Amino acid sequence: GGRKDQAPGTAARTAERQMTEQAQPQPAVEEPAAVPLHRIPVVIVTRFSFFGKSGWKSDASRDRALLFQPERLQHRLRLFSQITLPSLAAQSRQDFHHFILTSRDLPEPTAAALAETCARSYGDAGRYSIVAARPMPARAALRRFLDRRYPGQVVAQVALDDDDGLAADFVLDLRRQFALIEEEIP
Repeated sequence: GGRKDQAPGTAARTAERQMTEQAQPQPAVEEPAAVPLHRIPVVIVTRFSFFGKSGWKSDASRDRALLFQPERLQHRLRLFSQITLPSLAAQSRQDFHHFILTSRDLPEPTAAALAETCARSYGDAGRYSIVAARPMPARAALRRFLDRRYPGQVVAQVALDDDDGLAADFVLDLRRQFALIEEEIP
């Protein structure tokens, strides 16, 4: 038996080696303790003038000059600070992390204003992360962040545009839904 390009008896030796390896006791691998679904980290993901590949299809997403136009950036920052951040500050459950993905090329005055706005809104710098990335797929930048901050963990990701808000009970309701799912799992 075996493939024609193998020496005679190779398939039998391979099968014997695999059976021997399977019979050997394998060292116990410590699995991380399963976190109950209703307690997994919740990360709210916002792209703020990110120049890179993502699902965003506007003209600004493909045109660096338009994306970083000063009037546009002022308008985006105003929407973010008057809609997005207040909706997160109003959450009845504050156990989430806000990941803000922006561009390395974001003009410094806007980058500083973004950082100041987030600091003022959250107070605690541990509640949010601003990542200024080079042009790349947005999902790659998010994956890098999640791998560093939550290695090996299941994480709930919520996409929130920089001009949108969430209902004040969104995180609470999300956790309630997770708890209901847990009740259904045998």
